[in-house]
Amino acid sequence: MCTLTIIPMPSNGVQLAFNRDESRTRAAALPPRKRRFGNRVAILPTDPTSGGTWLGVNDAGLVLGVLNVNLPSTRRPTPPAPLPSDRARSAECGARNEEAELKSAFGLPLRVPGSALRPPFDGRGAGRVGFPPRSRGEIIPSLLDCDSPSAALAACEKLNYRDFAPFRLVLVGAGIVADVRWDGDEPMVMSRLLGSTPLMFTSSGLGDDLVEGPRRGLFAEMFAGGPETWVAAQRAFHRHAWPDREHLSVNMSRATARTVSYAVVDVCATEADFTYHADAPNRHAQTTTVCIPLTPGAA
Repeated sequence: MCTLTIIPMPSNGVQLAFNRDESRTRAAALPPRKRRFGNRVAILPTDPTSGGTWLGVNDAGLVLGVLNVNLPSTRRPTPPAPLPSDRARSAECGARNEEAELKSAFGLPLRVPGSALRPPFDGRGAGRVGFPPRSRGEIIPSLLDCDSPSAALAACEKLNYRDFAPFRLVLVGAGIVADVRWDGDEPMVMSRLLGSTPLMFTSSGLGDDLVEGPRRGLFAEMFAGGPETWVAAQRAFHRHAWPDREHLSVNMSRATARTVSYAVVDVCATEADFTYHADAPNRHAQTTTVCIPLTPGAA
């Protein structure tokens, strides 16, 4: 349950804004701080419940964001019946020899380890049959030692996707925007040049299909002006709420969940700045900004 927007900035810079939507009972996140991942230093907030994060940037200029994927009920994968032991042994042999590959725009295969052996995530929030899913917040920390989107996509090959509930991972750097979408059946990769067009990714626990249309229409309307208007448009977009449709709004609110934080990551040629507002963007709250210089060979 989140909304992420990306706008190109002068001199090949980029600015991302992220509304995090969460349960009203979930513990508040810890503000962003610097942490080391391998040879890289990164800035990221921390969810105390999972120990993971939903957004981070490292000193290579690589920005990573993760959103939940909430499928319509008709698209949720149905777990297969348990395999008898002889069929399981046969499936194990077949999995070794017939592992499916998906080719990304970078020419990198994404594999689903053990896809024939383990049932897909059931899509109903209770986890895979017999196995609770790992937190999606673990994904970004596992990739923050990478220097570029292509390196991070290569590292994604090592993910066991079936350990996670459906998600969408957005990777930004080196003038590229890529995203990996895992729907519980198979991962799909898309990539594009950052170019000169703002981008939006969004999700909702009510169902992504319910919010995509209204939020996409608002996004097109608010970013209809020229590039000189986009910073203000981005700020206004993330603050926007329809009085009669707060549950569908970008700055959302309903009985069980609401927008709980707003973050902006600004990457230029020499540094990355992470500004974190510890509540909905229209509410008064503590704001923290952490900066890191970019190192030679940055993304």
